[in-house]
Amino acid sequence: MRHRLIVAANVASALVACASLAGIVASTAAVDEDWHRLRFGNSRDAPELVLVLRPVHAGVMFRRPLNPPDLPPKERWLWLSSRPWSAHEWGGFGVVRGEYVANNVSADGGPGISWYDRRVGVTFPLWASLVAGLLVPVACAAVSVRRRHRRAHGCCERCGYDLCATPDRCPECGTVTGEAPPNPPMQRTATASSGAVE
Repeated sequence: MRHRLIVAANVASALVACASLAGIVASTAAVDEDWHRLRFGNSRDAPELVLVLRPVHAGVMFRRPLNPPDLPPKERWLWLSSRPWSAHEWGGFGVVRGEYVANNVSADGGPGISWYDRRVGVTFPLWASLVAGLLVPVACAAVSVRRRHRRAHGCCERCGYDLCATPDRCPECGTVTGEAPPNPPMQRTATASSGAVE
């Protein structure tokens, strides 16, 4: 079971690293923003998951379209200014949450609403996802190299204890190595009947 989990983690990490490399290549061609949508439904009002690619950055956002209220022009300005919206960024990592309104001027002189939705998203530099995707394979490779080095020097693979005296089991951590203790072949001793002893 543990081996399967390690293999699954390595595969997932490799996929993340490959996706990050593809995103870095694709984002170098992006001038402003490139949106890739996965819509949960056929209608325009269906919620969607959006992958946003910017130069050397990426973001994942969930959007749910909303219906704006039908208000007079004066009340519409107050309604627009009271929409909750928060965006925070720390060193290339960011969080976006709130209601987004794309407005224009309507025929009655008030603000027109061309798009209104609720969105939650995160942004991150692509190098961070590439590093995260390489962490598990590099850690597994380091553990494998360390175990081989310990095995080659007659030490326990788990704790590094010297197994010269007890090669079948580690006395420190109890790990069974699976190796039988050395049993040298029996040597014939000289007896009086063989005529070797005078």
